Parts: sequence; structure tokens; C-alpha cells
Amino acid sequence: MDFILFFSLAAIIATVIALTVSKIKKHLKKDELFEEENGHYIVKLPDWFFWLMYIYTWLLGSVFAYCLFIQKDTFTLIGWLLSMPILLFGVVTYFAGKAWRIDVFKDKDYFIFRNIFFVTRKIYYSECIGYKYTMNSVVVKTEKRKIYVDYFLINSEYFNAMLGTHGVKEIKRVPIKKLTDKHIVIRTRKLEVWITFVLLFLVCAILIPVLIINRETLTLKDLILSALLIVILVYFTLFEIVIWRIDLFVDEDYFLLRTIPFKTHKIYYDDCINYKIGSDYLILKTQKRKFRIALLSQNFDYLKELLIMHKVKVKIKKK
Repeated sequence: MDFILFFSLAAIIATVIALTVSKIKKHLKKDELFEEENGHYIVKLPDWFFWLMYIYTWLLGSVFAYCLFIQKDTFTLIGWLLSMPILLFGVVTYFAGKAWRIDVFKDKDYFIFRNIFFVTRKIYYSECIGYKYTMNSVVVKTEKRKIYVDYFLINSEYFNAMLGTHGVKEIKRVPIKKLTDKHIVIRTRKLEVWITFVLLFLVCAILIPVLIINRETLTLKDLILSALLIVILVYFTLFEIVIWRIDLFVDEDYFLLRTIPFKTHKIYYDDCINYKIGSDYLILKTQKRKFRIALLSQNFDYLKELLIMHKVKVKIKKK
């Protein structure tokens, strides 16, 4: 019963805050519309993303607060370790999403880009080397960085149109037969690497101070579980950054796939039974095992093209 009352109170407080924020946004709406009418467009995340993070943080925060203040006698170190990183993920994602934006001006030869760390830069279209379309986003390559603009972002179509208007070249994928470098490496995208690294940093930033503060009351079980958690996170971070990769060779009848733990598989195309493309992964079935390869991996399209060239069968879902 205490939990239901606490949860209800948290829901009421969260709703009041949300309505207040919504009312403030309505007053600012006229200014936003005025700016858009004068050729100033803001490329940003849609509101549903922030509502999702808001609900996620509120639900987990309510449970965490209940355990921390009402059930504090039974709330152990393991509770801290499991709750805080998950809760912080929602908070950090919310504010990172609020920070990221691109200001596009119809009569200017530049745009203003602000990343998730609130660092703002003025980028001239003349500095853009080119852009290319991928499965989920437009990737703009400048002299110093790459900017990923997902298709679901608000006003992304205006930004894409401005790139063409100012003569930024579209970078089209070179067909595999025309590549001068016959060795292609498929890796995890840098975005996923950074997300994994940030999560590892947050967990360690919480875990280490908690261990130091509670060092006198820690049991052997707590120490073992904490050490195991850090080892697992570090291991999978290394997996994303260093270990996992695929080496393709255009003129060879095989490719190399490196997985945990630094094991390299030499896979001949003749040994591949079939492959299936899902919403997030390509599942490749060989004579010995199955491999899952993320569709958003760098240079993934070349693997798909080589599978087709070597006549590996596509598994079609039966109706």
C-alpha cells in the first residue's frame, strides 16, 4: 500500500511539472513559428522522444526513490549498482537530446551545429566535403567531423535541401568492383562506441564512490559482484571498440570475422548456407554456427554485395 501511495504521489508531481512545461512551450510557440516563416529552421529531436525519456526516468525514479527512502533498511549496495546507471541513462539521454540541434537559415551560407555536449559551432557549407544517404540518416562530412542527421528529426528535409542548394556534393558509394583498395574493414559505428563508453563511465563514476563510502560494511559477495560488473562492462566496451570487426577481401573467396574473445573466424562463401536481413541485424548461417552483423556497421553494404556476388542464398520468411 505504501508503494501505491508513493507511486501515485510521484505521478501527480510529474504530471504537474509536465503540464507547466507544456504551458510555457505554448507561449514560446509563436516565436518559433515566426522564426520558421522567416527562413530559420531548427533541426531537432521530436517531442515524442523526450516524452519517452521523461516517462522512462519518472517510472524508474519513482521505484528508486521508494526503495531508497521507504525501504532503506533493505536497500543494499546491489540495489544502488543496478538502479543508478539505468536511471542516469534516461536523464543523460534526455538532456543530450535537448542539447543536440542544427539551426538552418534560408538566406545564410552556413548552419549552426550544437552537439550533445552543448558545444556550438558555425559551419559554412563550403567546409562540407560532401554528404551521403544511409539506411537511417544523412551523413554530412566536414573537414573536421561527421554529422549524422536521422530522417525522423524535425525539419531534417530543409537541412538536406540546403546542402544541395549550396552545392555540397553527394558522396555516392563506389561499386565494389571499382574500388582501388581491395581490403575493406567493417566496424561498429562510432556513435555506438561512444554510447557504450559513456555508459561505462557513468557506471564507474557511481560504483567507485559507493564502494569507497561503504567500504567498512562491504561483504565479500558485494566486492565480487562489483568487480564482476566492471569486468563485464570493460570487456564489452573493448568488444565494441577493438575486438569486433570483419575483414573483406574483394578478390578472395573468404572473409575474416573477429569475435569474443579475440577469436578470428575464416569464413568461405561456399560454407555460407544462407543469410536473413532483419530490422537491426543480418543473420548469416554457416556450416558451423550463426553470426549476427549489425546493419548500421560501417561499410556493411559491401558485405551484402559480396554475399550476392558469391551467390549466397537469401532466406525468405515463409508466410
